[in-house]
Parts: sequence; C-alpha cells; structure tokens
Amino acid sequence: MIALLSTGYKEFFKEMITFNRFALILMMIAGLFAGFTYLLHRIFVKNSRIKYIPGILTLGTILYQITRVRVGTVDGFADLGRIILGMMLFSGFLANLSMAIGLDIIKYYRQKKYRS
Repeated sequence: MIALLSTGYKEFFKEMITFNRFALILMMIAGLFAGFTYLLHRIFVKNSRIKYIPGILTLGTILYQITRVRVGTVDGFADLGRIILGMMLFSGFLANLSMAIGLDIIKYYRQKKYRS
C-alpha cells in the first residue's frame, strides 16, 4: 500500500503484473510436476514409490543451488538467479510431494473400500 502512495498507480500496477507473471510461472512449474507425478503413478502401478523420485531429485537440486549461493564466488546477479531458480524448483517439489501423497491416500482408501 505504501508503494501505491509513493510511486503512483501506473508503477504499482506494472509491479503487480510482473509479480503475476512470476506467480504464473510458479503455477506452470507446479502443474508440470503434478502432471508428471500423475503420469508416473499411472505407468508404474505396482511400484508406487517411483513417483517420489522427481521430488527427491528436485530437492537435491534445490540444496545444490542453496549451497552454491552460500559458498560460491560473487558473480554479480548469479546468486539472485540461483535463488529464483531454487524458488521455482521448490514449487515443483511441493507439487510433486503433495500430488504423490494425495495419490497414495486415494489409492489406500479405494483399496480399503474394495476389501470390505
């Protein structure tokens, strides 16, 4: 709200549009990871743990990006790019994890329903 009063309406809405683009990118990444998790769930019916592999790899990449920011050399805006990439990957990690757990819960209750 303070930014709105100090800069004016045009600049405020320009910043909001830029933020909305970033949020759209995060949602697209999350949707991509969730779709990939669902695809792995449908392909590997017997081995249900395979759908967690993209999340584990993504978590490893996030940790690598964070350590590169903390101990890497100062290369201008490279650290900022690594942080943004880490944020993007974190949205994919959360989407993968929540989708995989949700699919496991649905599968459990469907099997419980058919056993009864």
